Amino acid sequence: MLPRSICFAACGLLLMVTVPAPAAPAAAQQSVLVVSSDNLSYPFIGQLFGAFKTTLQSDNGAPVHVYAESLDLSTFGTPAQQAAAARWYDSKYREVPLDVVVVIGHAALRFWIDAGFRPGVPVYFAAASASAMAGMPLPPRVTGQRLHINLAQTVRLARQLFPDTTTIALVGNAAERDSYRPFKAPELQALAGEASFIDLRGKAYEQVLARVAHLPPHTVIYHTTLTDDGSGRVFEPRTALTETARVANRPTLIDNGSQLGSGALGGLVTDPVHEGSEAARRVVQLLRGAAPASLPTLDNSNLPRFDWRAMQRWQLAESRLPRGSELQFYQPSAWQQYRLQILLTVAVLALLSLLTVALLIERRRRAAAVAQSRQRLAELAHMNRNATASVFSAAIAHELNQPLAAILSNAETAELLLEQPMPPLTELREILADIRRDDARASELIVRMRTLLKPSAADSRLADINELIRQSLTFIAGEARLRGAALSTSMAPAPAWVLVDPVQIQQVIINLVINSLDAVAALAPAARRIVVASAVQDDAQVEVSVRDTGPGFASADIERVFDSFFTTKPQGMGLGLSITAAIVAGHGGTIHAENQRGGGARVRFSLPLRKAP
Repeated sequence: MLPRSICFAACGLLLMVTVPAPAAPAAAQQSVLVVSSDNLSYPFIGQLFGAFKTTLQSDNGAPVHVYAESLDLSTFGTPAQQAAAARWYDSKYREVPLDVVVVIGHAALRFWIDAGFRPGVPVYFAAASASAMAGMPLPPRVTGQRLHINLAQTVRLARQLFPDTTTIALVGNAAERDSYRPFKAPELQALAGEASFIDLRGKAYEQVLARVAHLPPHTVIYHTTLTDDGSGRVFEPRTALTETARVANRPTLIDNGSQLGSGALGGLVTDPVHEGSEAARRVVQLLRGAAPASLPTLDNSNLPRFDWRAMQRWQLAESRLPRGSELQFYQPSAWQQYRLQILLTVAVLALLSLLTVALLIERRRRAAAVAQSRQRLAELAHMNRNATASVFSAAIAHELNQPLAAILSNAETAELLLEQPMPPLTELREILADIRRDDARASELIVRMRTLLKPSAADSRLADINELIRQSLTFIAGEARLRGAALSTSMAPAPAWVLVDPVQIQQVIINLVINSLDAVAALAPAARRIVVASAVQDDAQVEVSVRDTGPGFASADIERVFDSFFTTKPQGMGLGLSITAAIVAGHGGTIHAENQRGGGARVRFSLPLRKAP
């Protein structure tokens, strides 16, 4: 059993381990009261307050509760109204713990100090007019940021932007109503050597608009701020500036950064976002225990900022802006935004243009080559027709001899009949008819010969392929009879219309028949047979074939029969079938050579069908 003293010690140690230690008290949330001289809806004050809150929450680390009040002293600034407001705020925030009070504007600072609220709470002021604070005693618990607005700087900026400037037109509240820009007579007189002034401050609003619309040349407008025109009417500053800049015939300078984008050119402006962020950073130091006296009073920096759109309106070159100027509402040109894309597009278009020109040139060259090729083909075809005519010249002479001999016989018979005392007129009329018939037959043969041998360019027209076959066979029938070969046909039952040069297609048929006549020359006369046939296929083309009973093509030569200068004949030049193939191809057709199963060769060609005329 353990001694009692050890048991008590063990129990004490157990209690120390198991009983939780009391939690540390949570840090109290800090509070900041923001008091503005004028309504927080005013653009400058609103932007300053927004930047202040954002920076305060992000830089402090811990959440800060922000109270906001607007005194509206420009509207409710009489002593009685201020005394009533002091009692109200003292009652409202009597029980609220405040760590720092932030006042916006010198009027709110004076109100807070004079009321004596929370004497122990640090006070930080922002956007307070330096000229209005001159001579104002500040308690040790007060520090902040002052605004300096310098008329001389704006006058010199106007002369830098527009070197011919001689006059400055002042638009805004009356001097006694603008504690930020009092610009009294002595200050204007001091700048008389640099510019003269047209003072429109405090004038009736309609009068101001009429005046700025007809300002003399070499004038620049300096629009301060316009909240009332001295007649008791109240205006929203940005709206008044927008209308003034719209009707003005001269450029407008401003000093309030929140008013950029309202039509004014710009100027040396106070940036409310910068002022609010800087105030928040210094208030964070106060919340962390820094003494106000350790934070010296700051003066604002006026920044050169300009509206790019207004620069275009007044044709102000960017080179005239002060160094370090900031452009807002910049709208780059299409060239500046898409320079690379434009260059690539132009390069592609240039390349396409060059390719198009090259293709047009090539097309023209090809058309010339095709025309030249057709001319050469026509010349070769003419030579081929001449050679063909020489081949069956004996047949032509035989064909001519027949009608000429008949004419001679009929003429001699007529002479004998005329010697009779009473010539038989009926017989003489029959003799004359026979002479006329035989003369037409000879004339037709000569015309066909001339048509075939006459050189001509291609002349395409609609023709019946069956009729072309008949005319061709009539022409070569005499040669076939001399060679002892039998010519026969197997025609399509209906006309088959093709768009061709009839003379050239007749030449194709004659060439194929002559090749068949040569092929069957070694056979016995009874075996020399040639068939020319036509047939319509699929209502799209007509096929013409020439079959013979000859030995056929050698298997090694069948693929080359249409090549130029290829021939199996001892006296041949190898141009007949190559010219034939070229003529068919020129008419959009195809040609093939093959051996028949029962012996002999067949050459067939097809042409596109056309509608009947």
